[in-house]
Amino acid sequence: KKSDVIFDQVGRHLMGGLGIYGLYLGKPVIANARLDVFENIWGRDIPILNATSVDEILNHLIDCKSYEYREKIGKKSHKFAKKNIDSEKTYKQYKSAILDLYSKKKS
Repeated sequence: KKSDVIFDQVGRHLMGGLGIYGLYLGKPVIANARLDVFENIWGRDIPILNATSVDEILNHLIDCKSYEYREKIGKKSHKFAKKNIDSEKTYKQYKSAILDLYSKKKS
């Protein structure tokens, strides 16, 4: 909770639980946003600071030196998490998907 910036998986990996927690906390999250995966779920306006290389990480850290920038990204992050990663919404999505799979197997 005390950090200014959250790091999660970078490089070829996919963002995990720490990144999601960072979004909820309203922190800038530097991670591999994997737009090829996440944009199909959440759309294109994902506030994750995408990084797959050392240079991208460094550039994001330089941007995050600014308090105003961290605040701006942090507010977007929290709003995004509340809208897209809410536990009730996730539960309903999984329940629907499981029931759909179950009904297809019975047919």
